Amino acid sequence: MVDVQEQLKTALTHHQSGNLDQAEQLYQQILETNALQWEALYYLGTLQLQRGELETSIANFLKVVQVRPEMPDVHNNLGVAYHAAGKWREAGQSFEQAIRIHPHYERAYFNLGSLLETRGLLTEAASCYQWVYLVCQQSRRVNER
Repeated sequence: MVDVQEQLKTALTHHQSGNLDQAEQLYQQILETNALQWEALYYLGTLQLQRGELETSIANFLKVVQVRPEMPDVHNNLGVAYHAAGKWREAGQSFEQAIRIHPHYERAYFNLGSLLETRGLLTEAASCYQWVYLVCQQSRRVNER
């Protein structure tokens, strides 16, 4: 029997190399054995998001949220999928949840700003973007020391 972590490692290698069909096949094989293997669900949802398969991506991210609600990346990616699907309220809630879990999550703030900008809420969007800029500046100063 093949180790799940080895299968995931191989699937991620395919995924990162752009071999999405091979990666998807491996993620599906893992999920046939364990339908709630959160890493396979998460990466499959990410792959589906990359392909524009928004509804299946959202469904898989929601399954991950059930198993790993403390994971900010899944909330952020769920927000990206909702945003792409035009489900703005759900997108905003997902980005805000990612930020509640990880208050310095720059990508979630940036994505929330993008959503707010799309909705024409420019002042709110600018606040998100400014926050990201300030955090990046602070990180750069710390790294220069």
